[in-house]
Amino acid sequence: MVDDDDDDWLLVKEAFAESQFTCDFELDLRRLKDGLELVDYLDKCISGADQKGPLPNLILLDLNMPGMHGKEALKWVKSHPTCRGIPVVIFTASTEKADAVECYQYGSSSFLEKPRSYDSLKEMIQTLCDYWACILQLPNS
Repeated sequence: MVDDDDDDWLLVKEAFAESQFTCDFELDLRRLKDGLELVDYLDKCISGADQKGPLPNLILLDLNMPGMHGKEALKWVKSHPTCRGIPVVIFTASTEKADAVECYQYGSSSFLEKPRSYDSLKEMIQTLCDYWACILQLPNS
């Protein structure tokens, strides 16, 4: 998850912890605070530097962050030959249709508005995990 908001991170982390999944998979949820940290993390995963581990199977990406904005980070991921296959789910407070259109043009897999209640967030996280980890078959699965 790439998000600069500490409260959003804590709520999402808690929602993942409370979710019950319909399949078995290993969840390794990590947080980065902006697009620059994402690019650095992915570069280190690719090069093997600092033993960051394998590339992520899914990126939850906020749009409005300091440093490198989410759209810039999305463009970087989708233009990188090694990373372009990673699904990127935009997870943002933005309700602007233009943001959604632009993110899809840049290659995002989904555009989700952050829910206003914790129960709705938990339901969204449950659905997100069920779909991306249990239903969909990705080439790197």
